[in-house]
Amino acid sequence: MLSMTIVKLADFIGVSIVLVFAFMILKNAFGLQEKIKGTNIWYFLYYLTIAQFSFAVARSVGHILKHLLITVNLKSIWIFLRPYSGGTNTITFVIVFSVALLMTRSLKSFAGE
Repeated sequence: MLSMTIVKLADFIGVSIVLVFAFMILKNAFGLQEKIKGTNIWYFLYYLTIAQFSFAVARSVGHILKHLLITVNLKSIWIFLRPYSGGTNTITFVIVFSVALLMTRSLKSFAGE
C-alpha cells in the first residue's frame, strides 16, 4: 500500500511541476513574440511552444483531476471523464506533431532543400 502511495504522490507532484513550467515557458514565449518578427525558426519555436503548452495542460489537468476524484471517492465521475481526458490528450499530441511536421517542411522549403 505504501509503495502505491509514493507512486501516486510522485505522479501528482510531477504533473504539477510540468504545469508550472508550461506556464513559465508560455509567458517567455509571449515575451519573445515581439522580438522575433520575420524569423521563421523563431515562429516555429513559438508555435511549437504553444502546442506543447496545450498538451502539458491537458495531460496535467487530467492526471490531477484523476487523483482528486479518486481520493474523494468520486471514482464514478472519473470513469465518465476518463475517455474525454484521454481524447483531449490525444488531440493535443496530434497538434504538437502537426505543428512540428508542418513547420519543419516549411523551413526546408524556405531553405531551398
